[in-house]
Amino acid sequence: MNSNYLNASERLERAKTDIKSLWEEGQNDNKGFENKQAYRILENIIENMDTAIYKLKRYSMEAIEGELLEDSYLDKFELIRNDNGKGIGYSFSCGDYLEVFDNESREWYAGRVEHTTRNGVTGYYFYCNELGHPFLYGGLRARVRRDE
Repeated sequence: MNSNYLNASERLERAKTDIKSLWEEGQNDNKGFENKQAYRILENIIENMDTAIYKLKRYSMEAIEGELLEDSYLDKFELIRNDNGKGIGYSFSCGDYLEVFDNESREWYAGRVEHTTRNGVTGYYFYCNELGHPFLYGGLRARVRRDE
C-alpha cells in the first residue's frame, strides 16, 4: 500500500482523538437545537473516521489468496490457500469480509458473506453491489486479509 495512505490513517487517528475530545466536552451543554445537531454531526464524523481507519489498516495487511471450498456437511465455505493448499482454519459466516476476483473485469472486489434464498436457491452469497451479489461456489477465486 502507498505510504501516503498509511500516513493518512495515522493523521485520521490523531484528528479523531481531537474531535472526540471536543465532542465529549460538548456533551456537558447539550441543550438547544443547534447543540443537539452539532452533537449528532460530530458523532457521525467520528464513526466515519473509525470506519476509514479500520479499512485503511485492513488494506495494508497481506492478502491470503486461494479458492473457496464448500463443506457440504456444514453448508459453508472455507478458503483453501494457494501458497500451501491448506484451509485458513475457519468457515465463512454472515458478515465475514471477503474479496472476490471477477474473471470478466479481471478485478478484485471487496464485500462480505451473507445468506439468502433467491429464486428458489438458498445459500451463501457475496454481498457486493458492483457484482450483483453472486452466490458463492466451490473454486471461486477469493482472498481475505488478516494478521498471521
